[in-house]
Amino acid sequence: MKVILIYLKPYTKQLILGPLAKLLEAVLELMLPMLMAQLIDVGINLLYDVGYVVRTVIYMAVFTLVGCASSVYCQYSASVASQGYGTTLRNAYVAKINGLSHKDLERFGNSTLLTRATSDVNNVQHAVAMFIRLVTRVPFICIGSLVMSFVMDWRLALILTAFIAVFVLVTFLVMRKTLPRYRKTQEKLDGISTSVKENLGGVRVVRAFNESGAEEKRFASANDAWAKAALRAGRLASLMSPITALVLNSAVVAVLWFGGGHIDTGLLKQGELVAFINYITQVTLALSLAANLTVMFMRALASGGRIAEIMKLDPSVTAPAAPSAPVRPEPYAAAVAFNGVSFDYGGGDALKDISFAAARGESIGIVGGTGAGKSTLVKLLPRFYDASGGEIKVFGVPVKEYAPEELRAKIGYVPQKAGLFPETVRENLVLGRAVTDAGLALALETAQAADFVAALPDGLDTAVARGGANFSGGQRQRLTVARALCANPDILVLDDSLSALDYITDRKLRRALAKNYAGTTVIIVSQRVSAVRDCSQILVLENGGLVGIGSHDSLMRLCPLYRSIYNSQNKEEIA
Repeated sequence: MKVILIYLKPYTKQLILGPLAKLLEAVLELMLPMLMAQLIDVGINLLYDVGYVVRTVIYMAVFTLVGCASSVYCQYSASVASQGYGTTLRNAYVAKINGLSHKDLERFGNSTLLTRATSDVNNVQHAVAMFIRLVTRVPFICIGSLVMSFVMDWRLALILTAFIAVFVLVTFLVMRKTLPRYRKTQEKLDGISTSVKENLGGVRVVRAFNESGAEEKRFASANDAWAKAALRAGRLASLMSPITALVLNSAVVAVLWFGGGHIDTGLLKQGELVAFINYITQVTLALSLAANLTVMFMRALASGGRIAEIMKLDPSVTAPAAPSAPVRPEPYAAAVAFNGVSFDYGGGDALKDISFAAARGESIGIVGGTGAGKSTLVKLLPRFYDASGGEIKVFGVPVKEYAPEELRAKIGYVPQKAGLFPETVRENLVLGRAVTDAGLALALETAQAADFVAALPDGLDTAVARGGANFSGGQRQRLTVARALCANPDILVLDDSLSALDYITDRKLRRALAKNYAGTTVIIVSQRVSAVRDCSQILVLENGGLVGIGSHDSLMRLCPLYRSIYNSQNKEEIA
């Protein structure tokens, strides 16, 4: 838990002064029953002095007002610390996620990462607020009330002590069973998040195949599982209220029973009995708060453990201790070089002994069947994953010697799925980078997106719907290509990111790339031979292995798989 508690350091002042203010309120609250006893036993029964009664009432009013002011300050401190801590922790958590590799993210899944950033952080944040507000008040009220009870009548105080012991024992047993159930509840919440995310992301597919009913049942199943887990935890936690009521009423009855006899014998005064009952009420309510706090802290402990699991995770892709300085490579250094590269997702080799090199300004095409390893190959270049064998170099420097941000600044990567953010078109293209108007215009022109962007109602300032839903698939792909070009990368990777374009637009885009970004090394992954046939080199992959490399003409002569793919797409393959 230390890994998440360090973010409380800026709020040390609130963590100290807030509980101290609450402690002052508790001290004053403990004084009120004693003043009440003096008012009854001295001011009324003994002296019948109105002035004494008034002075005592004024003291009680002053204590109450000071206690109220202390409580307000404590509440303020709790709000500042908890909200600030939650914000800081959530920012650190998101920053941590952004530093994880694709392998790390896939290990946990998007849904559980989202739940930890929202529900789990909220639980921990709420626990911090309750810690400041009640961590000193609850034990001080319990101990102080018990001490004051012993001062007035140690025999009756023993009765109260016995009830407290029973209460604490039952609370401990309940809490020991509650913690794992709350942890299970949070895990079930991940299932709900997964179901909702998948339904929203694939709503068109679900409706197209008329599977809405099946998806509703799947969500209902996840929801029911969470509800059952929450009920199991809630049933145990709900025992605390009746236990508290039982202890309070039993203690009051016992004290009244035995206290009445003590009054008859002169061992206890009437005002002291009233004060004693007030102390019983304070102790019982404090114990009830302690029980609720324990439930809350158990939930927060479970949530904090889930957050800490991510925060303590060592990324599988890390920056070197002394990354290579950004220097201009020698003219003869290859822009990209794969030397005997292999990769394993954990279920067998996805890539096996891949070797090739691409010079600066050269174009590389990668083709192959589904699952051949094409996307996996290009994802190794910006270190989304680290190769399990072999070496990858960019401009003569092994990729593991670059700082990840420096390496990725050299590479413009356009993924298969065109992802747009709910901002304006301009903000989607720039992404906070310093891009000139001329560079933006060139990128749009090259990506064949200038015409349709200019025709938009507000041009570059047109709002983009979530996921780019107000654009067609081809428009989204062209915008993501333009976004990569805005960075003027040394290496551009198009990971099957032109699949929604017609053949003419595809050809225009590739020709514009060659003309406007002549010094950029372009790697094109595609299912279509027409998209890569003009490349300087074409890599043919099958089952993770490189079965052919060369120009279109040489592969047509020497590579049966490439020839088969070409013929099938041109309807020339003989059945």
